[in-house]
Amino acid sequence: MLTYPVAVDSLEAFEESNKIHLFVYGWNEGEGVATRVYPRTARKAKEGWREVVLMLNRKHYSWVKNFQRLMALPADRHGRHYCHRCVSSYRTNDIGTGEENLRKHLEQGKCTSDEPDDAGPPMLPEVKGFTKANGERVVINPSISFRAYELLHDHPLVIYADFETYQSKSPEQGIVSRMTGVASYAYKIVSKVPTIESSLVVKLGTADDFLEEIQKIAERYQRAIEDVVPLKGWVPKRGRNIVCYACGGKPPRGQSFVKDHDHFTGEFRGYACEKCT
Repeated sequence: MLTYPVAVDSLEAFEESNKIHLFVYGWNEGEGVATRVYPRTARKAKEGWREVVLMLNRKHYSWVKNFQRLMALPADRHGRHYCHRCVSSYRTNDIGTGEENLRKHLEQGKCTSDEPDDAGPPMLPEVKGFTKANGERVVINPSISFRAYELLHDHPLVIYADFETYQSKSPEQGIVSRMTGVASYAYKIVSKVPTIESSLVVKLGTADDFLEEIQKIAERYQRAIEDVVPLKGWVPKRGRNIVCYACGGKPPRGQSFVKDHDHFTGEFRGYACEKCT
């Protein structure tokens, strides 16, 4: 049973009984703009249901007859047209006017579903060819390559951090609150370094306390990378047709392969050319 005026958390039941989709906006006094308060996320549109835009003010709903006027800011001189479903804006470009681009967006209906687009399998560009001025024919075969060989292995030490802060009312116009300090922090250490264990730390403290702890971890890491564990264990025999395990190539003339290994465990990784080590 619905009670009136209908609360925002009861609007879904109201929609079901009246077969309409509601899009409710409220007014943000601090920023001087309208913001959507319902629905919070995208939802799938139902065929045959009408779409109605409302403005909520002090528990009272008003019908928004012209959504574009509601969203048009005084500083917006580009003639943007806004979607009442997702608040995306569209302006005139080479494809069409802002109104035309908005209409295409609404017809596609992508913002009425929270399902990700099916991008399909990755596809390379088509093979292209051209003829040089001297008559030579050149064919370009697209390919995917990986050159950042220094990123081939995961970093042995990663720290993820988050903070809770104190907020205070800001005297500046248009800004509701401003951060005044760190109240607490948490960080998670993901480590492959034998002398630094993976752990989760949660503490009350300041930003200076956090930085001091991170500095201590950095110093421990620096000592660890300086203490290199020598290569140990079984190493496969190098064949005549061997290539670099990182880039797949062979070293330039005058250079030879090196035995790359994990400096923390001593485990053999593979034969590598000098540029990949």
